[in-house]
Amino acid sequence: MAQDGECGTGLGDRLKGPGRAVWAKHDRDTEGWLPLWRHMVDSAAVAGLLWDRWLPANLRALISATLPGGEGDGRRLAVWLAGVHDKFRMRGSQT
Repeated sequence: MAQDGECGTGLGDRLKGPGRAVWAKHDRDTEGWLPLWRHMVDSAAVAGLLWDRWLPANLRALISATLPGGEGDGRRLAVWLAGVHDKFRMRGSQT
């Protein structure tokens, strides 16, 4: 997260209404924040690591079985879904 003096200073005071929907993570105590684009990239990268190093081969195969590109497409799907997960949650949010 950004520290005071960087782009996160006074975020809560500066952003109103729809503008509040474009940050991903905010620390109310320090006013530090992580922009949405950075959170999306981080989430996608973690999903790729989980796919490669943690998810058992049988689950990767099950997820990928119906995709035209097999396991490569399964990994791409997991990474994409993780990257855009806040986009779908924000749509139904009233904040």
